[in-house]
Amino acid sequence: MPKIKTSAYCAIIAIITLAFSYLLCYGSEFTADLVITKHGQTTTGKIYVKGSRYRMEQKESGQDIVILVDQETKITRVFLPAKKMFLEMETTDPRSLMNDPFQGTKFMETRIKPKKIGMETINGQKCEMFVFDDKGKTLITEWISESLAFPVKIINHASSYSAEIRNISSEVIDEKLVAIPPGYSKAGESGAKVSKSSTKQQKEAQDKQKAKYKTQVFTVKGEGRDVDISSTERTVDPDKKLLVTIAANCPVRPVSKGKLSLYREGYQKVCDYQFTLKNGEIKNWEFPAEKEIKHLMVGIYGTGQAKVTLKQAE
Repeated sequence: MPKIKTSAYCAIIAIITLAFSYLLCYGSEFTADLVITKHGQTTTGKIYVKGSRYRMEQKESGQDIVILVDQETKITRVFLPAKKMFLEMETTDPRSLMNDPFQGTKFMETRIKPKKIGMETINGQKCEMFVFDDKGKTLITEWISESLAFPVKIINHASSYSAEIRNISSEVIDEKLVAIPPGYSKAGESGAKVSKSSTKQQKEAQDKQKAKYKTQVFTVKGEGRDVDISSTERTVDPDKKLLVTIAANCPVRPVSKGKLSLYREGYQKVCDYQFTLKNGEIKNWEFPAEKEIKHLMVGIYGTGQAKVTLKQAE
């Protein structure tokens, strides 16, 4: 029998290990109840997992919502059955992260390395237990099933949010459940042809609209405890009307809290505005030129995040 060189042997072992890890990550197929609790309110849906893809069925504000996630292509699709439409985005898009606790936790791994603290059985599954700690504070606890290689339970301590899969049943999942159903159109696409003249007119209108305003856009991220505030300052023209728009878009918590502070020349305080926004919510303020606002500060508490847009006439 020919001898195998040590380097070749190690390479074979590495390939086998990689293949085995791939099967663990993407080989399981099962269905379960998906239980999500936000701020004391619990909703129950379904989840179907087929290898690297999974489907979540939920209700939001009385409306049926279906979410398809492909972990290999890193694409999330949110379906609105009532409208026969779907939104498509990357799995790291804030809109995706706030609707998907599994990708939200995976995204957190890019910021904080999870630490394994032991084993525990959850809903009949033997699980590895991990915690995400930041400066001595536990932000997330996660239980990952050894046999399913999928999270069975996630608790986001920072935002009073949890997700859990129960009544797990291993079974072959129909390919149709994790594919785009027929008859659905992608949001923003239309079967109707748009004439070149119409497209040109739209572009000219958009350019005119942009020309009317000088715009500043920036993101403010909270980087401390809930009692700490992280602020960003901007200077504006005190002789012109100011429009301020703040939109919460935090990938790790559903609600962001903050403060908008306005100052005249010499940092004379005009006023403060406290705000609490859910992801996707927008708050607008309009200040006349008579306010003579020269400086403004936007601060975010804890680990929240928000996009800020400032507009003034040219």
